[in-house]
Amino acid sequence: MNKKLIILALLLLGLSACASSKQASLASLDKSAKPSWIASPWESCGIKEVCAVGSGDTQSRANADARSGIMKWFKSNIKSSARFAESADDDGFSSSASVETWEGADGILKGVEIKENFEDAGGRHYSLAGFNKVAAAAAIRLKIGQLDEKMKSLLGDNTKKSIRMLEGYYNAREELNDQYLFLSGVSVPEAVTYAQVLKSRSSKIVKGLSYYVNIRDIHGIDTPRQMTATVKEALTSIGNSVSADAYSSDRHVTGSLEAVKQHLNVSGFVKYQFVLKLDCAEGEKVINSLITSETYEGRSQQQAFEAALPKLKAYIHEHIYDLIWQ
Repeated sequence: MNKKLIILALLLLGLSACASSKQASLASLDKSAKPSWIASPWESCGIKEVCAVGSGDTQSRANADARSGIMKWFKSNIKSSARFAESADDDGFSSSASVETWEGADGILKGVEIKENFEDAGGRHYSLAGFNKVAAAAAIRLKIGQLDEKMKSLLGDNTKKSIRMLEGYYNAREELNDQYLFLSGVSVPEAVTYAQVLKSRSSKIVKGLSYYVNIRDIHGIDTPRQMTATVKEALTSIGNSVSADAYSSDRHVTGSLEAVKQHLNVSGFVKYQFVLKLDCAEGEKVINSLITSETYEGRSQQQAFEAALPKLKAYIHEHIYDLIWQ
């Protein structure tokens, strides 16, 4: 009788061990098979959501990385607002418009929700973050309305600082409106138009002056012909003239274009950063300065420069007011 009980106990122990082994095997299988949302987060989110996947060595880090993924998407669309502030330090404006936009995006993103978590067999954690588009659009719409009110109040103030702030708010609004359009499918009509902003700025520009333009050469590239012609064209397009005589002109625009070679481990190609610097002076006093850069690749320095040239020309035309504004 005791022998039968012992055999029964051994059988039960064996079945239990098999069950435990099967459960362990299934657990291992679960961790080796990553869920589909890791590779395709959008497929696991609703039509009204923005989603991103993050990873890390802990769940909290994976959660933070996923939230950061959504934040980066929003912030990548408003980076250009920061460029405006670079030319406004001389009157103390700094970057108030850009900062407001960035802080507005940060506030909007507080509603990010962690929808899924997963840990693989190697201990790597993954998180799926989701954000409701409708809630995001409503928050952005509110921010746009606030910027509209600020711009309307600045239209009647013709001080240099107010005009620069107006431009900054307009650029910030444009970026937010792009986000709103993506989220909602419609854009918010302008309360202050670009034509009004341009008129406000151009009203403070002194026209009818003569400018002597001289852009210094860099080795191997005929920049004077390209850059000097572009600056002259931009100056004349807003009601000024250019002079071949440095002594008889009202102002001087001087500058340089530096080619800084960058590392590129691709056979047969080179990479250069082209740094354009411009100064506008009246007599011995420098009124304003501009600096920008473009980085391009090519089979030669000349080819890389030709690729960068359209962007450099566009920058000159876009910022010529900032260069001559006093």
